[in-house]
Amino acid sequence: MLKSALLGIFFACWSLGAAAEAVGRIDLLLGEVSITDSKAGSRTPRLGDGVQEGDTITTGKEGEIHVTFEDSGVLALRPEAQVQIVSFQAKGKASDGSVVALLRGTLRAITGLLGRRKAESVLVRTPTATIGIRGTDHEAAVILPGSDLGEPGTYDKVNAGGTRLFSRQGSVDVSPGQAGFAPADAPPVVLPAVPAFFAPREADRRLEGINDRLQRAPETRAGSGKQAGGKGGAQIQGNTRINASASNVNAVAAGSDNKATNRVGTIGGD
Repeated sequence: MLKSALLGIFFACWSLGAAAEAVGRIDLLLGEVSITDSKAGSRTPRLGDGVQEGDTITTGKEGEIHVTFEDSGVLALRPEAQVQIVSFQAKGKASDGSVVALLRGTLRAITGLLGRRKAESVLVRTPTATIGIRGTDHEAAVILPGSDLGEPGTYDKVNAGGTRLFSRQGSVDVSPGQAGFAPADAPPVVLPAVPAFFAPREADRRLEGINDRLQRAPETRAGSGKQAGGKGGAQIQGNTRINASASNVNAVAAGSDNKATNRVGTIGGD
């Protein structure tokens, strides 16, 4: 009986530890979507599940998935695409950053706090290029050889902010309303027109306005790791409010509608 109790405690602690490792949460799922972790374990995701560093997300013909990260940034993966979350950290430290690898297909990314505070540390890597951001809402696409969508390579369309598309052959800056292209064997260029495959999806409607809200939100409310009221330190991520005036208040509330409470104060979602 004691052994069973100890095992129960062990697995409960293990589950809590695993949950704490999530760097984002799934808030939209459509069609066929699968996730393979860093140890090659495959799972079928559910709405609200966490995603972790090392996860590779794959969508089927009609599959789509939206993930909101700890810094309130959003990644939307479209049908027949594959992306790996290489690394993500948003803890107010010098080592903070985000790297995702788009292996095929199309994604839309709206950068959160990291895109405002450490834009140079937010990257999208592809087989032919790397995309750097400047507080950005953008869409990246990787077309593989043999596809009828267009010339193979990396494409990036900017909706707001800006990106830099760079490869071994050179680099180019992409502005709102433009699309850049990086082939495997030539310098990146800005295209004369945005390719048709960047047509918006129905699910994109839920993303409208997110970038504007993130750009307007004060950094102290979005999680800079600095003090926010009182003598204690409060780390805030997402749209949160503070109702704590005592000293030594250490609490973290990630994302909107979340609440962290201790005996001297509360941090709650708007």
